[in-house]
Amino acid sequence: MSAKPQTKEVDSQKKEDVINLIKVRSSIPKQCWEISTFKSSLYLLQDIVLIAGLYLFRYYWLDTFMATILLEQKMYGIAIAFGLRFLWWNILGFQLWCLFMIGHDCGHGTFSTSPVVNMIVGHIAHTPLLVPFHGWRSSHRIHHMYHQDLDRDKTWTPISESKAKEWQESTPGQVYAKVRFSWLSLFLFPYYLLKFQSNDVVYGSHFNPFNKTIFQSTHDRVFAIIGTSSIILFIAGVFKASFLLNPEYSTSSVLLFSVDYYFVPYIIFSMWLSFITNLHHTRPDSLYFRNSQWSFVKGAASTVDRDFGTIINYLMHNIETHFVHHLFFTKIPHYHLVEATEHAKTVLGKLYKKDFRNPFMAFLEDIPYCKTVDDTGDVLHFQQYEQFLTDEQEKKKLN
Repeated sequence: MSAKPQTKEVDSQKKEDVINLIKVRSSIPKQCWEISTFKSSLYLLQDIVLIAGLYLFRYYWLDTFMATILLEQKMYGIAIAFGLRFLWWNILGFQLWCLFMIGHDCGHGTFSTSPVVNMIVGHIAHTPLLVPFHGWRSSHRIHHMYHQDLDRDKTWTPISESKAKEWQESTPGQVYAKVRFSWLSLFLFPYYLLKFQSNDVVYGSHFNPFNKTIFQSTHDRVFAIIGTSSIILFIAGVFKASFLLNPEYSTSSVLLFSVDYYFVPYIIFSMWLSFITNLHHTRPDSLYFRNSQWSFVKGAASTVDRDFGTIINYLMHNIETHFVHHLFFTKIPHYHLVEATEHAKTVLGKLYKKDFRNPFMAFLEDIPYCKTVDDTGDVLHFQQYEQFLTDEQEKKKLN
């Protein structure tokens, strides 16, 4: 069967291809809907202990070991020391991503049944990650409410053809396009939070209390100020702690210490966040909608589950089970998502999507096919979808 031309929109989905939310809800056992503040707190404690342990291990043992290696193994010492430091950066960065997921539960109201507890713990989890909790929570809710809506969702939605062409008209635009359409897009989360004006790609600054896209009431603006102030104080605390721990260092050495101990792992964390978000919402066969063709269940049905292996799945609080999470994002805590997904699959049938490829390879393989969509049309694939189908057919012939 030949693919449709990339300039034409996809036919509207058939009735049997749309999720029956009532049936899916009924298939999930009662215990999966139960939110336990105590159980959630244990996962928070787990993350704090692991992060603290990594810092203690680095400060009291690994730094001494690396210094000894540099003195005793002059030929290979630099390579060994850098390799150990690089490994530590990545393990800590990943664990910071796991802590972010606790704040993610708080943002959805699934950490606790108490809004106050969710607000407090959300700030505790997200402030050390330089994520303004209320601003992120507000934009993330828009993403969940309008997932795959090309006009309202701005979380890894594809770029319109005209916008991509517009970027080519200026040097900054060309640079941004190269970043956005490559693996370098993993570095874009800070930009997503900081970009001052909202546009087709971002919601605007998550730190600016007067950003009306995500802060629409006095209540919102107050909590935006709290979130931004908390992060400013935390950054000041990072530098203060760096000076206190290294009183004999010069200012430049202390700054390098803070980069080594905090800011590099922070970048690793933000890369994990972009990586996971992209994988859950982007595949060459993903569908996107405009106007009346969009609906909540159609958007949620485009979400893709992944598998990172038992240990990683557990440590990052089972966010790999993203399909059911998008259907009931304010109702099911992370520790019930695996069980809920298994029951929901019996009703969802072929509508359930899970990609079993290695996630890292899948990300790299799919980048060339997940770039732009047409400016017109209400049900769309990526413009690169036809090329994807052609390439897949060629692979089958070779096999």
